[in-house]
Order: sequence, then structure tokens, then C-alpha cells
Amino acid sequence: IPSSTSVALNKLRQKGIKLFIASGRQFGLINNLGQEHFDGYVTINGALTLVDNKIINHTPIPRTDIDAVNQILCSDNKFPCIFVTEKEILSNYTNNDVEEIKQLINFPNIPVGNIKDNTDDVYQLIAFFRKEQEEEIMCKLSNCTTARWHPLFADVIASGVSKVTGIESVCKHFGIKQEEVMAFGDGGNDIEMLQWAG
Repeated sequence: IPSSTSVALNKLRQKGIKLFIASGRQFGLINNLGQEHFDGYVTINGALTLVDNKIINHTPIPRTDIDAVNQILCSDNKFPCIFVTEKEILSNYTNNDVEEIKQLINFPNIPVGNIKDNTDDVYQLIAFFRKEQEEEIMCKLSNCTTARWHPLFADVIASGVSKVTGIESVCKHFGIKQEEVMAFGDGGNDIEMLQWAG
């Protein structure tokens, strides 16, 4: 974070404005904020929201859709897929596409293992299918939607979930009105948030 941004954040705090991060990452993987403290975190594209390290809102992907993904990954249409739970990440396998994205976003090593053994709620899939494969795969995940900010992969989350739903839960928690919300973002998964913010 540039020092000029830290100065600006401190000026906002002095005015009593609460500051939040809305990220596609899970909380444990938000590793690019330096020493800055925030009042809450909308994580995993709105699927899990935290205030004071307590979950105030969460919507996992329905288990039926996770089972459907596992069936697809066992077929000839196999592609790398990272399963994101509240605190863990696990991939079915890795390839050059995954390695390229890991470098791009400064992601840690992703454990590879048997996805079917996971019993935790899955909040997001980082699915390395191309745009031309997306419709065919997503029609089998009837309770999910995608957000794509890079051609190599899509973020898959439960339908009806977005950064907006996370922000709405924060607003409800703190009694903040929609017209009082300011939002900043630069990715495809930020569009709804930018349109919603007052």
C-alpha cells in the first residue's frame, strides 16, 4: 500500500468513516494490505463476511453443486479447480495456468489432494476453464454463478452472492445507509459493488 493511501485512510478514520475490504480472497489469503487495519472484511466475493473476526454473513456453495463439480472433474473435461473453504484451499491438480495466476496475484502454494475427502463448506471455486467452456460446465451447477476477471479462470460462488450481499450485511450490522457507501474497485468482480454503492 503506498504511503499516500495510508495517509488518506487515516484521514477517513479521523472523520469517523468506517473502512472495509471487499475481496475475492478468503481472509487468510488477504496478504497485500501491509499493517493497515480495517473495520471488516467482505471475503470470497461476498460469500463470507467478517467483523471483529466474527462471521456476520456466509453462504456456501450447495453440496449438490460441489458433488456435480466432483463428477465433472472425474470426467474427460477435467480442469484445475481450487476449492476455497473458510480457512483452507485445496486443488485437484495444478498446471501452467495455475502457476501463472499464482505468480500474478502472489498466491501461496496450493495443496493438491482428493477433493472428495473435504467435508467443510466450500464458499468458492477458482475454476480454470476457458470462457468457451463456461456455459457447458455452469449449466451443471444450477445453484452457482461466475465472475471472471482473467481469461484463464472464473470465480464460482453460490447464486445470489456477490460483494454487494456482503456489503449489505456490513451496512445492516453497523446501521449504514446505501447512499453513505463509497466503493472503489478495478476488477470484473467489483462491477455490481460499484453500481450498488451510493
